[in-house]
Amino acid sequence: MALTTITGNMVSVNAIQGTLIADNAITAVHIATNAVSGTLIADNAVTAVHIAQNSITVTQLADDCVESDKIADGIITTNHLNKAMISSQTEVTAATGDFVLLGDTSDSNNLKKTPVSSLAALAAVADGAITSAKLDTNIAVTGTLNVGGAFTSLGIDDNADATAITIDSSERVGIGGAINTDYNLTAHGFMELTNSSNATSATFGNLAISRTTKTNGNGVGLNFNMLDAGDVATEYGYVGGIIESNSAGSEDGGLLFATTLNNTRTERMRIASSGDITMSGTGTLRIPNGTTAQRPTGANGMIRYNSTIDGTEEYRGGAWHNLSGVFSGSGGTTYTSGVYTIHKFTSSGSISFNSAGQVDVLVVAGGGGGGTNANIRGSGGGAGGLIYIAGYPVTGSSYTVGIGAGGAEDASGSNTTFAGNSTTLTSNGGGKGGDDDGTDDGQPGGSGGGNWYPGFPGAPATQPTNTSNGSITYPSTGFGYPGGTSGSVHPYGSGGGGAGGAGKDFNDSSDKAEGGPGKNMSGTYGTSVGESGWFAGGGGSGAYPPNAGSDDKFDGGQGGGGRGWNGGTESAQNGTANTGGGGGAGGSGGSGIVLVRYAT
Repeated sequence: MALTTITGNMVSVNAIQGTLIADNAITAVHIATNAVSGTLIADNAVTAVHIAQNSITVTQLADDCVESDKIADGIITTNHLNKAMISSQTEVTAATGDFVLLGDTSDSNNLKKTPVSSLAALAAVADGAITSAKLDTNIAVTGTLNVGGAFTSLGIDDNADATAITIDSSERVGIGGAINTDYNLTAHGFMELTNSSNATSATFGNLAISRTTKTNGNGVGLNFNMLDAGDVATEYGYVGGIIESNSAGSEDGGLLFATTLNNTRTERMRIASSGDITMSGTGTLRIPNGTTAQRPTGANGMIRYNSTIDGTEEYRGGAWHNLSGVFSGSGGTTYTSGVYTIHKFTSSGSISFNSAGQVDVLVVAGGGGGGTNANIRGSGGGAGGLIYIAGYPVTGSSYTVGIGAGGAEDASGSNTTFAGNSTTLTSNGGGKGGDDDGTDDGQPGGSGGGNWYPGFPGAPATQPTNTSNGSITYPSTGFGYPGGTSGSVHPYGSGGGGAGGAGKDFNDSSDKAEGGPGKNMSGTYGTSVGESGWFAGGGGSGAYPPNAGSDDKFDGGQGGGGRGWNGGTESAQNGTANTGGGGGAGGSGGSGIVLVRYAT
């Protein structure tokens, strides 16, 4: 009986050689399960040509029967392995020194082994190896993107140690903290907005707040929110822009300012497109305040509170004026000039004010008399000193006025005063004119008197340029000038000084021996007072001998100065009353005056 099965005990060790087996002769049906063991096959005896494809499965091979030295290099390829041999194996964790099989790039059917560690090296990415060219233009992240270190890209640099920016599903943004769901943007802490555009440009701006509305009266603005005692976000203030007119090309807009009162937004001020300002509420508006010495450089339209005069004042017409109540005075003779009330004092008296305020005050002393012409040698008398202070502060009390008399022939004038509230303004009486050969007897005064032969300088002026009332000094408010210089030839004498200039010298090229000019105050007090609004002109000198032709009478200065003459007595030689004019030679000086002006 023929044998149908070859068992292991029928074949001697190394008996089966590759030369004894025809190509593809052994298939799976010829080999019993676990029949072929490592001891039955000679080293390198079985080659690929001896084994049909897919013929050897795990059931045909005993465990550990195929050893590496039994199979020639490159003999068994993937075509000879059944897939189930690999897929059915138990999964293990690779350890150091393990190998894996890889397909050969030149022949996909050949296998190569490589250490597991070489695969780990391929998984590592060198620093800088991933560039923008290796990334898709759009990177989609599903879930949370966590960045352990600093995240930097063009325009973004995050070095924060806490959440910096949060964007929720409704596109609301929170910066530096949680999102307030009532607003699209919530910023915690400080925000700095900068702009490099030209601030003088019509298009400049740092922050735009927009709203898609075009209805007149609608607006958009900034809410100023903080917490209340219950930690609830509350609006405490609001600034907004509003549409006044939405006409294309000629739009008008304004600003409104609101506060929160009893948890309700309340408009307090609105600035219209015209610049008009409207304020609401029953409170007050506090304006800048300070003393008289702290006044700023004046400009028409300024308003401030003056603590020195305890009243509100405005600047107009080149001076500060009281605005507190209806300021008024009582005393002297009153008249008006434009918007002003003027109190005139031609004799001593008093004036009372109903409140603190400011006045424009003129104080003129009596003029000095001319030198006597009894011996035909008289020169011009000096004008009375003149003080003018605009915006002079007064209190709600009474002020006394003392009018200085003009000096008689050959006598100096008297002082004029304006006194009250422990202050006094004093203008000095004019000096008399000189009147004798070689005596230098012209006298100093508010303005100094002229002098006589043979050549003396005029007497000096004593009126201070800076006026003090005993408490405050007012610069450049006092006026007076010296008399002229006499000579040793005709007409010998010189004119008295005036508030506007010195007396003329005996040999002045155009106005020799005349009195010095006074000061023009017509723009302040009108032309109905003084000499058509002029005050304190110096007296003119006489000549020696008189009646030597027409050159023997010399005019006084404009402002009430008398005309000098040594040939007799006439009214023109006297200074004009209530001008403070100096007397001409042989005449008396004019009396003084006080004028007080304030806005009605």
